[in-house]
Amino acid sequence: MMPRKKRHAFIIAIIIIIILIVVAGLAILYLNTDLFKSNQSLFTKYIEKNMENLEKIETIGQNAQYDNLLKNSKYTEQSEIKVTYTENKETTSENRNNIINKLKVSIDGQTDKANQYDYKEIKLLKEDNPVLNIETIQNQNTYGIKLADLFKQYILVENSNLKDLCKKIGYAEEQISNIPDKIEVTGEIFENIKLSEEEKENLKNQYLNIIIQNVTKENFQKQTNQVININGKDITTNAYMLSLTKEKMNDVYIEVLENLKQDTIVLGKIDYMQSVLDKMGFLQNGNIYNIKEELVKEIDKTIEEITKNNIGNEEINIIVYENSGETVRTSIKGPEYEINFDFSIKDNEKYCKIRIEEKDETREYQINESTDEINFSGKEEKEDKIKNISFKQSKKINNKNCLKNTNIKYEDSNNQIEANITQNLDFVDEIEKEIVLDNQNSVKLNNMEEEQLKQVIDRIDEGINQKIQSLNEEINQEELKKILKNIGILQDTDILNITEISETEKNRFNSKFEILQGEEISSDNVVNTIETIKDNLINMQVVSNKELKLEINQKQNNEELATTLKNFVEKDKGRKYNIKVEYDEIGLVKYIVLTIVEKK
Repeated sequence: MMPRKKRHAFIIAIIIIIILIVVAGLAILYLNTDLFKSNQSLFTKYIEKNMENLEKIETIGQNAQYDNLLKNSKYTEQSEIKVTYTENKETTSENRNNIINKLKVSIDGQTDKANQYDYKEIKLLKEDNPVLNIETIQNQNTYGIKLADLFKQYILVENSNLKDLCKKIGYAEEQISNIPDKIEVTGEIFENIKLSEEEKENLKNQYLNIIIQNVTKENFQKQTNQVININGKDITTNAYMLSLTKEKMNDVYIEVLENLKQDTIVLGKIDYMQSVLDKMGFLQNGNIYNIKEELVKEIDKTIEEITKNNIGNEEINIIVYENSGETVRTSIKGPEYEINFDFSIKDNEKYCKIRIEEKDETREYQINESTDEINFSGKEEKEDKIKNISFKQSKKINNKNCLKNTNIKYEDSNNQIEANITQNLDFVDEIEKEIVLDNQNSVKLNNMEEEQLKQVIDRIDEGINQKIQSLNEEINQEELKKILKNIGILQDTDILNITEISETEKNRFNSKFEILQGEEISSDNVVNTIETIKDNLINMQVVSNKELKLEINQKQNNEELATTLKNFVEKDKGRKYNIKVEYDEIGLVKYIVLTIVEKK
């Protein structure tokens, strides 16, 4: 028989081992399940899961098989874009007789990405008759374009020494300083603004801590067996809720915004984007657009609005719904609004929905992705007005062919516009009739001397203006504007002046004059400039004996003034001029300033 002392020690050892097993089991349960965790811990855990959900949403639309085929194969392309517009849909006055329904775009191409070769022939057809024919080409580091019904040759630009090329064209020094010598066409920009895993973790902790530091455990609750509907199916969930007064919630919101103004991670990404835009010469109303300044202005404006209205004890609830260890819904419920964010993955199908309900407006956006199809839908209801937009894309892929169909539709109570895009790619061993660029079928702008280059640019500009005029005759601009207004793309708030010029038209109008800028331009070229602007020249101010200010208008002209100005310039063939443009308050070219250069 075992001595009493040894038996006692043995029993104690058994008890210790059992306790250790129980403790270890409880530790495992704590770490791997939600057992024993506080409502605050569980709320934090499942609110954090939204970061994972957002990362999964980023992968929607990505198809490795498709991307690899395009990257590593040679292929030909036949694509078509057809848009149809219906006015007063489903009424006795339904009308489909409009300019949009008479147009379509066809694209034929050849691509060999491995060898940096890409060719496209793009045709705009009106009732199957071509009204515009554009060819684009890339061969290694050279890019080209040809307006087939205007020029017989490709106009090429080599992607190098771009500053020198722009200087020869006549760009001002301040413009040239923002132009890179080479435009990088890689994914570097997107890679540099993506958040690293460490940055994501820091942001998550930083902003969650702001919330946690402003609440106590009494603010958290748990509700079990909550049935909610996700993607048409009822599921049972656990709900973890954080409740705050409106005033306390706004205090947290303000702290988050103040923190954002000094966030080194977010501001670092913005600084990088700013550097990219600066290199591209991105302007707003003639000035460099500063993203950080605009962001801080918006934050300060939001903080001011919150501070003015930061009174009230109404309850605001943030609720996360969990099913099988995953966050399937996050809700923010206030007295006058409710926001729901749903996300789930089941049987390789991703589902995401955002629904925002306010007093007089409801918005809902939903994405479904399966193996070979993506569906997006959006719905906005305000008062009695309903707007719907949908996007559907399907792919059928094998080693010989890829057929991609895309449908985009917008409709409201009166109008419907729908675009159908078909893209058919045939993968081939070799590209037949590959276009080889030579001195007979192309001209490279980089290789030209300054005078020759300016002459070519003038001819191109003249040809493009002629083509725009012929397109205006073929395509009723007023009818097109009416359609864009009807479907809400062109709003009254988008009208830039009484001529009802859209943002796109503004850029096109400005570019006609911006390309004329330069220094020490000969009188012959100034005469050509006057010829270019005569249809928009309405007035002239003599600022000094060395400076003339020419006033520009979109739809008016003064032929007599243009003739007088040409005669003045032609009197002294030896003069040279600096040319620059000035803009009005909305960023439209208003004046062309001619300054006589003093003879050295």
